Formats: sequence, structure tokens, C-alpha cells
Amino acid sequence: MGASAATPYIGKFVRDQRDAIAPIFNGDIEYFEMPEVPIKKLKYLRFFYNFLFFVRKKNFSIIHVHFYFPTIIAAFLYQRFINKNCKIFVTFHGSDVFLYSRRNKMYYHLLKYVDNYIFVSKGLYTGFVDKFGPIKKPVHILCAGINPLFFQDSVSFSQKKCYDLIFIGTINENKGADRLHHILMNLPGQLRVIIVGRGPREDIFHTDFLGKHEITLAGSLHTKEVIKVLKQSKYLINLSRNESFGMVLSEAMAVGTPVIATETDGSVEQVTHKKNGFLLPQNKLSFNTTGLTITKQALEIDETHYALMVENAKRNSQQFSMHRVSHKIAAMYESEIINQSQIE
Repeated sequence: MGASAATPYIGKFVRDQRDAIAPIFNGDIEYFEMPEVPIKKLKYLRFFYNFLFFVRKKNFSIIHVHFYFPTIIAAFLYQRFINKNCKIFVTFHGSDVFLYSRRNKMYYHLLKYVDNYIFVSKGLYTGFVDKFGPIKKPVHILCAGINPLFFQDSVSFSQKKCYDLIFIGTINENKGADRLHHILMNLPGQLRVIIVGRGPREDIFHTDFLGKHEITLAGSLHTKEVIKVLKQSKYLINLSRNESFGMVLSEAMAVGTPVIATETDGSVEQVTHKKNGFLLPQNKLSFNTTGLTITKQALEIDETHYALMVENAKRNSQQFSMHRVSHKIAAMYESEIINQSQIE
């Protein structure tokens, strides 16, 4: 996963995880990511070539792959031709499962070379097993981990809010840009909304709400800027059609911003309806009616209920902290390294 000038946030949670794990091993961890190339179709060829040049004289005990396919090919080639004793860990994030099937023979064949499977949610693990069958290797359910910056000086419910809703993510169909458009077109009153991110559906927020809502298109922001606007927002609204975990949900809750989210594998594991946020139905008809009603109710709840939701959100997010996640992964690494040394 590699960032680009247009999308600096891509893969950031992987880099954050690397930064958290490295001190546990005295910095003895190296990192390699997808290069930015002008021709998108060539990015994997460039990736594989650069990777093999990068590792050709290195002796790794473990290679940890984020996003299984086709990135797994690089780890397989290293294990096959450079160090056969190297163990392969894979974190599956979502599209690397639901976009593939057994009909992709290479995808299915390379699964047997994975030594440790990590899924970012229980729902993603279940979906994987439904498609590819039971896993006979160690399986772990573990998200990428929340950057510690999100836990610093978390918001209090009484802090002045500049925005009623904040949307963070790629502005496309899967992230529910059209759903946000529908909700805003049908909610009464005038709302203050900030949209963080870029994408092919930005245009629908430029002109349709003149005179109705105050829409701020913030573009791509860096972490500290995201934290600032999250703290200034009453709710994060996340309307994804598919979301295996959704780090932005846990990040919002870490700073004390409750969540309004459609029901996905990720949201149902993080959001308890009316406790630390609100869950909206995925079904199109139900979303257009019930989803609109629930969103309206969320914006109208009293201060006492909202203050309780803020505290519940902050408490719930603790389980997804980078500290906990990085130490669990480090323990997996250490266990594998010990097993290797005993075999040798």
C-alpha cells in the first residue's frame, strides 16, 4: 500500500503499525510499500521488481503482507528463491477477499503458503471461510490499530461544535457519497457539514446544496488536521456499502465523536446502536426511510444522552488502540521466531 500526492492517507495505518512495532524489536523491521507510478497498470510490475531488488541480499525471518493479492506473490517469490525458512503473515483488509473467488487459481493456490492469517474483523473472516473453506493455519482477528494521536486530549461533550456532521473517506459509491447526498437533500433545517477526502463524486456536493446546508469540502487532510475537525464535529457519518473494519469509525470514537454508520462488518463490531452511535440499514428502501429518520433523531438527542454517547465512544475505542494491536502482533512474531529457532 503506498501513498500518492493525490491520496496521502492511503496505507497510513500500515505505516503507523510499522512505527509502533519497530521499537519493540529495537528498530529491526524494514518496510516496503507500493511505489507511485504514472501508469496505474504498471504499478505491480514496478512493485515486484523493486521488492526483489530490495530483498535479494536480506535474511528475513518473517514477511508481513498487508492486502493479500497480488502482493502475496512478492512474499512467495522471496520464500521460494531467497529464504525458504521465512514465514509469511498476511493481514486481509476487505477488498482482497470479497473481490476474489476460487476461480482465481493463483489466488487460491498461494493461500497454502500463508503461515498466519490476520483478519481485520470477524465478518471478514467469516466471508473468507464461506468463499475459500476452513483455514488450517493460525487465525487472528485484529484491526490495524488507532494512531496514539487520536487519544490525546479527547473532546468533551460540551466543546463547541463547528459541524453537525463530518464525512471522511474517498468520495465514491462504495463509501456512500450518493447516500450522504440523499440524506442531506431530505433533512430539514440547515446543517453544517464538512467532507474530508477526494473522489469521483465530489461534484454532487458543489452545487446541490446552495442555500440549504453549509457544506465544506476540505479535500485530503493530514492526521492532526483530521483530529482537529473530528473534535469540532457532533457526529462522524459513514455510509459505506462495504467496510471490513473502518478505522475512521474507531478514530472518531477515540476523540469522543459518536458515529452514524450503515451496518457493515466493521460498524456492527464497533457501534452499539444508541450507546456510542447509531446504525442505519443497508437495504436501499429501508435506508431511504428508516435511515433518514434515525439520522434526524441522532441530530436531535438531548445533551445528557449525547454526553453519555461521547463517554461510551471513547471507552469502546480503547480496545482498538495501536498499543494493544502492536503488542499482539509483536507477540505473534516472537512466537514464530521462537518456533523457528527450536526447529533449527
